[in-house]
Amino acid sequence: MKKLLVFALAGVMWTGCAQKAPKMSAYEQYEDMMKRAEQQLELVDTEEQQMAVMDDLAQKSIDLIEKNANTGDAYRIAKDLVYGLDTDQKARVFNSLNRDSLEAYGLEGVYQAFLAEQKTAVGQIYTDFETTRPDGTTLKLSELLAEHPYVLIDFWASWCRPCRELMPSLKQLYAASDGRLEILGVSLDDSRSKWLGAIDALELDWQHGSELMGWEDPNAVTYGVAGIPCTILIRASDGRIIARDEHDIQKLRSLMAE
Repeated sequence: MKKLLVFALAGVMWTGCAQKAPKMSAYEQYEDMMKRAEQQLELVDTEEQQMAVMDDLAQKSIDLIEKNANTGDAYRIAKDLVYGLDTDQKARVFNSLNRDSLEAYGLEGVYQAFLAEQKTAVGQIYTDFETTRPDGTTLKLSELLAEHPYVLIDFWASWCRPCRELMPSLKQLYAASDGRLEILGVSLDDSRSKWLGAIDALELDWQHGSELMGWEDPNAVTYGVAGIPCTILIRASDGRIIARDEHDIQKLRSLMAE
């Protein structure tokens, strides 16, 4: 075994001396890390393990952006990566990049959404808004907070499969809250019939609103929604956001029990 190892190492050394491998660009390194992460994901079984793989990929990718901040590759990586990052990770990315170059690489809109997300992050005071109910009347978020100890905003859409898959858990949370929680579903649909059809099909008994403007919904813009489902839990007693993008029902229930 030792002889085999020596010969293998010798072969590697000889190959390295004979022909030096070309150095990969930052974006090529990122693509290589993506492939390795995909391979790792095929070998893990639990959601926790999958999240660990993705978090490791995110951290290494952000390191790569920071080390290559003055190159076009850094902006290309950021554009691919940023939508899946949390607020703190996005802050690292945008702190590394030149603000004046964001628009050229198609990142200005994402940056503005990030700024809105920062203003509506966990610990911040909620921003009030008005939305249009299915019957055409308007509803203010503050009205719901005046009536319930907690309000969960659920930004979703009828065409969003992960949103629909989350609904059974939200229904369970809603039913177990004994009226302490109200849910406000804000749809990013642009079709009234599809929006209302999904509400009926999924049997969603809570409050609903939409401007039927898709991703241009002003309330989604206010809350920096870059992907759905996006959930925001607000505590009425002090108006603070106490959870964002938390889909673990047990964690949400524990937050409302504090």
